[in-house]
Amino acid sequence: MSSNFRHHLLSLSLLVGIAAPWAAFAQAPISSVGSGSVEDRVTQLERISNAHSQLLTQLQQQLSDNQSDIDSLRGQIQENQYQLNQVMERQKQIMLQLGSL
Repeated sequence: MSSNFRHHLLSLSLLVGIAAPWAAFAQAPISSVGSGSVEDRVTQLERISNAHSQLLTQLQQQLSDNQSDIDSLRGQIQENQYQLNQVMERQKQIMLQLGSL
């Protein structure tokens, strides 16, 4: 996956994570205390609870996805460091060979 695509995907994930609570609250409005029947209030509380559960599930998935991306990037960094060390070592060898001529 290209770096630019990952950046856009991460940005979109963060945007969804920020927008999800607003959508959850829009689906489950809280009325003033004392209005509506007990059943209506219980139904509203159940909707709020379900929305929070869905949000937590989404956040857990995003966290897991982000951790996977971090692990992948760490691996790439280690590989790049190894390759850079190889190039630097080869450059030293070449410089020594040139110096002995």
